[in-house]
Amino acid sequence: MIRCLALLWLITLPAESLGAIRFSELAGRIFGDSDLKSQIESDRLRVFLEYQVAVGNQFDPVLKAKYFDQFRGDYIQRRKELSVAQRLSVWGSAIEFGYNKSQGDFADYDGKYMTQDGGSLRAKLDIPLLRNGWTDGLRAALRKGIISKEVSELQARSQSLDLLRQIGARYWDWYLNGQRLKVAEKILKLAEDRQEKIRIRVERGDIAKIEELEGDRTILQRKAALAQGNRTFTRSRLDLEALLSTRAEAISELPVSEVPDLQIPSNPNHAASTWKQSEQEDAESHPEVRRQRLVLEQTGIDRELAGNQFLPKLDFSVEAGENLGNPVYGLSKFRMNGGIFFEFPIPSRAASARISQAEAQWVRQEATASLTLVRIRNQIADSGVALGLAQERLKLASSELELAKKLVDLESKRFLEGDSNLLLLNIREQNLAEAEIRKFEAFSEMKRSEIDLRAAQGRLELVD
Repeated sequence: MIRCLALLWLITLPAESLGAIRFSELAGRIFGDSDLKSQIESDRLRVFLEYQVAVGNQFDPVLKAKYFDQFRGDYIQRRKELSVAQRLSVWGSAIEFGYNKSQGDFADYDGKYMTQDGGSLRAKLDIPLLRNGWTDGLRAALRKGIISKEVSELQARSQSLDLLRQIGARYWDWYLNGQRLKVAEKILKLAEDRQEKIRIRVERGDIAKIEELEGDRTILQRKAALAQGNRTFTRSRLDLEALLSTRAEAISELPVSEVPDLQIPSNPNHAASTWKQSEQEDAESHPEVRRQRLVLEQTGIDRELAGNQFLPKLDFSVEAGENLGNPVYGLSKFRMNGGIFFEFPIPSRAASARISQAEAQWVRQEATASLTLVRIRNQIADSGVALGLAQERLKLASSELELAKKLVDLESKRFLEGDSNLLLLNIREQNLAEAEIRKFEAFSEMKRSEIDLRAAQGRLELVD
């Protein structure tokens, strides 16, 4: 009878409960959580609004109006000006259209303000040739804003990959401790069922009293192990529930009954070395590597802007106008003027400081981007090696478990025939339980390594 119970426990695989929670289901609920999506969308919206504000503040047309009343001795003047200015995206240029009208008496030196009775139309074009020419603060901000949108998307994906690692580590720790608890419950029940039959045999005088005492000691030992298993499982359950509490409200508790009894492969057939074939490509395309390179590109824009701001200010301006209404003596109907304006602060300490700061940021970010690439490559390599070792360990644990089953079977037979004792049988059973736990440990480590490898490769896959 003892032999039959042992074989039933060792060989029979329990069917997975209907309420068991698989990793893909759990991760799917978390990544489908509206709060997480709202946070990601909020980051994207913030970047978009910053971009829109930068555009709106600088590229919106500006309406200007002026009115002057001037009294200079015998000269009384009234001037009205209305204009619309529009900044262009080409070479930092700006264009302005306006209408002026003046009335009154003007001295000869104020003739530039004089218009005919119909007023004057004018158009003006300003083009910066050096400083603020090929780039300026606005266009640099716009370029960085466009890049920031992709940076935020890559950052959101990196956060999702980190979250995937956290879910994987806590889920498979919960799974492992749940299986340990189930093994402790099974071997305790096995000892309790056997102890009833041992007491009957002791009362009949078939075996010595010492066997009953050994059975009682074994039960106490396994009850203590079960209590420890309950404590360890509770800790891992609380860790997993804490991760879910703010992300997946549909899951509030994860008791041991929710731990799935998965079919564990004795000989994993997928090669863990395939990561080597695409290690460099995966590292280059990882969202965190791409994000750091985009940030480096933004830093390059700052460096380019700082270099441009060090240049002298050399602006070209041209203006054309036409007077409307009755001609005025000495005032031409058409007019045009142009000029060049030069400005350069000496010794330009502020611009030099901005260049030094931009260069330092560039060097620092370039080092960060390079180190990120190295770190991701190391993560891929480490996860790939860990996966290969876990698969090899699972093969060895499966072989050990098969041998442990045979040893318990043989020891049970010897015990029934009177050639062994309960102490040796308990040792065999304990070794078998430990072998089964080692197989669960190897399987759990393999699944964690798979998740770590996918995350290191930038693959957000929710698979069991």
